Amino acid sequence: MTIAASPLEERLPSDTDVRVARRQCEEVCRKELPELAWRLDPFKDTFSGSLLEEAPGEPGVLEGELKTVSGEAIELRLMIARFAPHARARAADLLEELAELSGKFVLEKPQVHESGAMSLWGAVRISARPMGVARLGGLHQLIARINACARNFRKALPENLSPTSQEKLWEPMEDEAQWVRPVPPWASDPGYTAMAIETAGTLEGVSCIALLGDGALACDWFLAHLSQACLERGQSLGRVPAISMGMRKLLALSMAAPGPVAVPAVALQIAVNPYEISGEVQAFLAAMAQGPGRIVIYGGQASLQAVFARGQGVDQDPLFPLVQRLGMPEPEGACRFALARCAEPLGGIPQKDLPALARSVMEGLEPFRDEEKIRLLPHLADRRVRQWSRGGSGGDRDFAMALESARETLGGLPTKSRSARNPAIQSSFVRVLADPGLADRLGEKILGQERSLRAAADRLAMEVLTRPRHQPIRLLLVGSAATGKSSLTARLATLLDIPYYTWDMSAIPDSHTAHSQGFGAGRGIVSSQIPGHVERTALSPFGAVLEMADADHSAVRAFVADQCLQLMETGEAQTGTGDRFSVARVIFVFTMNLPDGLDEKVHRKSIGFSNPPNEKDVEKAVTAHLKQLFGRAFISRMGSPVIFSPLSGDALAAILERAVIEAVSIALTVSGHAPKVILEKGMGGHLMQSMDRNVESFGARVLLEHGRQAAAMAIQDFLFKQKAGPAAKVMVRVDSHGRLELVPHS
Repeated sequence: MTIAASPLEERLPSDTDVRVARRQCEEVCRKELPELAWRLDPFKDTFSGSLLEEAPGEPGVLEGELKTVSGEAIELRLMIARFAPHARARAADLLEELAELSGKFVLEKPQVHESGAMSLWGAVRISARPMGVARLGGLHQLIARINACARNFRKALPENLSPTSQEKLWEPMEDEAQWVRPVPPWASDPGYTAMAIETAGTLEGVSCIALLGDGALACDWFLAHLSQACLERGQSLGRVPAISMGMRKLLALSMAAPGPVAVPAVALQIAVNPYEISGEVQAFLAAMAQGPGRIVIYGGQASLQAVFARGQGVDQDPLFPLVQRLGMPEPEGACRFALARCAEPLGGIPQKDLPALARSVMEGLEPFRDEEKIRLLPHLADRRVRQWSRGGSGGDRDFAMALESARETLGGLPTKSRSARNPAIQSSFVRVLADPGLADRLGEKILGQERSLRAAADRLAMEVLTRPRHQPIRLLLVGSAATGKSSLTARLATLLDIPYYTWDMSAIPDSHTAHSQGFGAGRGIVSSQIPGHVERTALSPFGAVLEMADADHSAVRAFVADQCLQLMETGEAQTGTGDRFSVARVIFVFTMNLPDGLDEKVHRKSIGFSNPPNEKDVEKAVTAHLKQLFGRAFISRMGSPVIFSPLSGDALAAILERAVIEAVSIALTVSGHAPKVILEKGMGGHLMQSMDRNVESFGARVLLEHGRQAAAMAIQDFLFKQKAGPAAKVMVRVDSHGRLELVPHS
């Protein structure tokens, strides 16, 4: 819309009129838009202005252009905003500003520049006639309003993220490294700023700096400060993304880069053979010292040590690399920076929205210490920005509390000490182990140990209901061989539907080998990267049962006792390389025999007494022997032992019958028969009478083997010698010679 002349000025303007009107418009632009540097281009007949590098006050309009159109009007075009094409802003704020200028300031279609940025222009048309006081005052007011509108408009838009000249310097190697954007003034930290200035100066004389930071946020925030410090020194800081990069490639990149290069330690790919790491790191540091490149390698203590510890093990020079530790970031400043960083993929975040978002995040983190705030901050900031982009809000406190409760990683290393079993695993354990019918369910597969199964079930119920959740559940089973201890352990894993692992300690020659097998070898030893039995078991995501069999072996008693003192109390174990992991999800079952046949002796009649010892006497005797073997501390950690008594004749006969009927059923099914298998009454006892009496002394395991062997011979005779046809039922009985036979049963 044109700012028209009065009705008395309807004639066509003369050249003098146009010149006077142009001069008046130029004076208005200079006065109302002092942030722009105005200049006249007589060849193009334009009067244009661009934003000063150090504009006074807060700029509004960014560019302007004044020119005569068709000799009758003067057009003033003004740029009110520049933004990224994917920038987001609230439409209500923008429309409210533009509504005040409706009809007087006509917006144009946004322009797209070669850099990818977009700009928004508008135009005002003015009659090319000399302006009186009223028209001139109206023009002053209109341009002032446009400038104020542009100022508010820019607050509602995200910070401009369009490419800069520094980014163009890194374009030739954009697949390997990108420019690090400097920290915005509103997100800078005085402590980090001072350290960044010092580090930028140090890079002029030191080729490689190792930057120790606690968490990715601290490192990213400091690199943004370092980028700003490098710019002030005429340098440009780039960063390698967290992808694999070899030492040779990194060295070549540092020499070709237009400035220092920052690379995360986790991205460095070193020699595969651990014995070659030292030489490769030494060679890399020597080449860096002689070349023009500058590198900042950043990360946590563990990741940096994995790269440089072996390389510096030979030559203890603190300058190669120079180690700098970052202090704890200031939470509020780090919060603003984290919000801005998370908003970059969404086009940035408006300055007017940033304080409210930062306040919401900090309120969610209020209950925690500064260390916890920094750890949780990136996740809350990311969530908050995504909510803001959808127009949602709320729930920061609950979300922070849920994150803080997380303890373990897939590597089994807890973020905090004494990590507890998660609620899902605890609920599963309680449902099975505290079930009053657990003893009966265990007895479905274990015969002749009703009293021991009841004691084990009571012990497990007490463990799962009263044991602190950061401590593992433990069970101590003592008894002679083949009495059902391992069977109980396996049955327990089946009922819980979790893995069952066995660590047989009978063949371990010494405690050093036991520690290596259980918790991994120390650093520098071959296969030190392979986890031990306990760590592999602890990595099971849903819990696991670990049977430590024959823990009474003389070579490992001291090891077992020492491990129980700490592992059972803290719920944590330490690998051979020093890493700690949680064992809260593990159910430890120690199965052992007392030496020299004491398991059977404690159940026999004592001299001078006609009756065998009662249960309390047996438990007292077994506990006394365990204290002698392992010490009092072991019993205090493990609790009272569950004692398995030697199996009686009736129990062995029942076990033998079960072995026979299972073997026969399997064999007939595999051979194509599927009859119902029944046993002759007393078959187990009759078969035992025909067997070597010494077999009973070896317990159920050997008896089961003899039962399966007898069944196999009977099945061969039934299928191949008698050539029996299909039958609905088959009876298993003992013939007159004491051998098993199968006969069809009507």
